[in-house]
Amino acid sequence: MPGKAYAVVVTRAEQVLREEPIEMLGLLADLFAKVASTWAVSIRKGEAWGRPEVPFHFVLQVAPQNNDEFSSRWGALGVDIGEITRSN
Repeated sequence: MPGKAYAVVVTRAEQVLREEPIEMLGLLADLFAKVASTWAVSIRKGEAWGRPEVPFHFVLQVAPQNNDEFSSRWGALGVDIGEITRSN
C-alpha cells in the first residue's frame, strides 16, 4: 500500500530480545537502520518499482518503569534514544 511515510510501532519494546545476547539486539538495530536508510533514497521513476524517498520510522514504546533498562541496553549499542512523554 503506497504511503507518504511509514512507521512500525513496537509496544512493550523492553521485551524485544530481552533474553538474548546484546549482539542479537545489535543486529536488530542495524536492520532498523538499514530499512530506514533504504526507504530514504528514491528509486528512479519510470521503473515499475520507482518511488520517491519515503520516511520510515521505528517507534519502540516502553512503560516508564522499564525505561532505564531499555535505554541502557539500546544505548550501549549507540542507538539514539529519544523520549516522548505524555503530560498528565
